[in-house]
Amino acid sequence: MKKLTTKDRIVDAALRLFNEEGTKAVTTNHVAAAAGISPGNLYYHFRNKEEIIREIFSRLVEFTNSESTYGAGFRVKPSIENLEEVFKRVLTLHWEYRFLYREFNALLNRDEELKYRIIKYQKDRLMEVRESIREFINAGIFRKMDDAEIEFVKTTLWIIGTYWHSYLEANGRKITKARVEDGIGMLRRFLKPYMYKP
Repeated sequence: MKKLTTKDRIVDAALRLFNEEGTKAVTTNHVAAAAGISPGNLYYHFRNKEEIIREIFSRLVEFTNSESTYGAGFRVKPSIENLEEVFKRVLTLHWEYRFLYREFNALLNRDEELKYRIIKYQKDRLMEVRESIREFINAGIFRKMDDAEIEFVKTTLWIIGTYWHSYLEANGRKITKARVEDGIGMLRRFLKPYMYKP
């Protein structure tokens, strides 16, 4: 097993604290204590909390871009099994990085560099979703759709996947990994009318 570097320990501790308490309530001193290091050691790796958040976002992007059995990013090789797998992967990822999605607008307004990176990430991912929909249509898994309908399906899938956990929180429901399956069910039901029927 690979030994964690000090930088890894800082990022892991920050992610855990941000998910539990939110970024506003957590200071670099809290992160240093949770990582078992001195504040000075933390500042050797990160100048401030914003740099830590950017590093966490970079790791999310790196994971999203990594190859998997269904493809890379949100580009899905056409099959029902791959579709289910990407739903699970996306919602699990959003649970593991839930503070980013919970504080989405606040983070965009606080950090221009992060805002640019998030907007680019979303744009790239949405293009992948659109192309996946077209490939599912060509493979005969989804029924024929015009461009406007493809855009609607793409946007709705993105909204459900991105804001599912925030929706639960806003309704007083605790976010747990078990809720991932509920989100998958929501995505599955949304897509049912678009599945090909011979």
